[in-house]
Amino acid sequence: MFNLKQIFHSSDPSGSDSKNLESYYDIYMDTLTWIDEHIIDYVAPQIYWTIENKTSNYEVMVSWWNDVVEGSYVRLYIGQNIGNPDISNEIDKEIEINREYENVSGNILFSASNIMDNTNNVVDKLKEVYNCKAILPTKLNNKE
Repeated sequence: MFNLKQIFHSSDPSGSDSKNLESYYDIYMDTLTWIDEHIIDYVAPQIYWTIENKTSNYEVMVSWWNDVVEGSYVRLYIGQNIGNPDISNEIDKEIEINREYENVSGNILFSASNIMDNTNNVVDKLKEVYNCKAILPTKLNNKE
């Protein structure tokens, strides 16, 4: 499915369209191989950028990851940094973007202290997008 030349490298036309840390080359994480070879059950990229970010646009990154897990049994959860005021102010929009992509299974918010402290009224924004109780899966088997 993937080869080493495709992995996370903004300098590689096959990699993600970002200008930040490159997992494969900077911290030796071969996430695409892990996905391709079913070594992991889920992946949670930390997309800690805003929707309008020029070097790593939020939706562009979500779309890229959505395509990466397509056809695999690896679940995709998007990591979001609500400690960043710009992100906490648009978290409702980011969650709506996540919902537009079929392979995004949910999101992980960093950090819980920002929810406890209600940083930039983030709790109100979360209440807008999470206005019902969660439906728990009947099985957590990664192949269903």
